[in-house]
Amino acid sequence: MEYNQSNAIVVERIKSWMKENSFNQQDVAIKMGISDSLVGAMLRGERRIPPARIQLFAEMMKISVRELVERPATDTETVVKLRGKATSRKSRSAIRDIVAMCEHYVELKGLLETNKK
Repeated sequence: MEYNQSNAIVVERIKSWMKENSFNQQDVAIKMGISDSLVGAMLRGERRIPPARIQLFAEMMKISVRELVERPATDTETVVKLRGKATSRKSRSAIRDIVAMCEHYVELKGLLETNKK
């Protein structure tokens, strides 16, 4: 599964910061202590950026986690309503993806609450 939808805001902000600060993928990898290929996969949306790494990105960028993950004020709230049964492999996979994104959101919310204190 590609996580580019759930991480789109974070990835765009990281890429923008990298451009503004003349950082390349390898610079970020070294600064964060992770592999260059992992950084690339996260920035291409091939790998989910877990909350712990989001916090490391925020620290590297010298901004709060909230600034990194919060949607712009112009975004609207998304509501998903499910009806019927998930009978196909594709529909079951889509539901698992939604559940994973919800769990990711809950983790991030907890991280934001922890950082407030």
